[in-house]
Amino acid sequence: MAAMEKIVSEPLQKLLQERQHQLNSLFLQARVAYPYLAGDVFLSHLRDTIVPIIEKALTHDSTRVLVVLETVYQISLRLVGQGLMGPNAKNRVAEQGWLNLLCTYPAFLCQEPLLVATSVANVLIHLAEIHPDKALMWQKTMGSLEPAAETPQEWLKAGLVAAWRCGLPHYRNPALAKAAELDSVIGSKVLGLENALTQDGYQIILSKLGSQPWVRPLEWVKGAPSKPELEAFGWIGGFVGFGGYFTTPPVAFAHADRLFLRDDTNAWCLEGDCFGVILKRANLDVPTSVSENHYPMKVRKDGTIFSQHGEWKVKAAANAASYAANSTTLVVVPKDSHHSLVLGLRLP
Repeated sequence: MAAMEKIVSEPLQKLLQERQHQLNSLFLQARVAYPYLAGDVFLSHLRDTIVPIIEKALTHDSTRVLVVLETVYQISLRLVGQGLMGPNAKNRVAEQGWLNLLCTYPAFLCQEPLLVATSVANVLIHLAEIHPDKALMWQKTMGSLEPAAETPQEWLKAGLVAAWRCGLPHYRNPALAKAAELDSVIGSKVLGLENALTQDGYQIILSKLGSQPWVRPLEWVKGAPSKPELEAFGWIGGFVGFGGYFTTPPVAFAHADRLFLRDDTNAWCLEGDCFGVILKRANLDVPTSVSENHYPMKVRKDGTIFSQHGEWKVKAAANAASYAANSTTLVVVPKDSHHSLVLGLRLP
């Protein structure tokens, strides 16, 4: 702890000295689970991240600082040990966001240290893995909720909704449920709306989002699509040698109204809506239970896509190797491609 003396306040330095044996014991236990957890690496994280967080907690509520210290220290051991935070992390965006948000909301951290510290770290790490900008977007949104959010539970409900909007579409159903419990002022903000809606207007938007996954909240405020539209929301997948998912061109299929992509090694479930599209690993033995003849959207050889709502010509869908669809989403795999095109049906 001698190396920490120059940057630690006297009250915190005293606390660290009193708990030095216990903290060192926790570090040695963590080394068993994470053999590559180096002392100098963790010391850097301790100095740059843990200490500022604990200083803020100490200033806010000295009676809770001990439990906050032990909680943040143990979480940090796991995160640094797994290479998710600390100098050896792929990037430091999640760690910086964790530091900033826990320092911005010391009251919430002191009230619910384990819940708040763990929840914030989990979302930031998941978003940073997709793209660092998404983690920064979530951090900015969460940092803007003071003083609207009055309790850590309310703040974290808003955090789940914001995480969905920032690029975690598999959070969609729980996020919609939590969004319905929020005040319209906070809910409007985390949905990215320019102005707060009335409570009734906010609940109407949530109902629309629940039934129309590919229409954005701001579009509902300004006016829904005037006619059925099929919009391309981007490409997903890629060759594993270039940081993608597939060793061979994947095959698209549907099962139980969900869409999948599978190569000769792995299967992935497609999760997507207006806020983003991702692939999540699935059971390789998922059965191909729906044939193309029964898909609600079908693709012709010339790239024409048709359903009961209309027809659209999509050049990239011509001569597709495979495709799969449910009532709102279509995924198309071009011939000899490791990438797949994701399209969403937008209804008035």
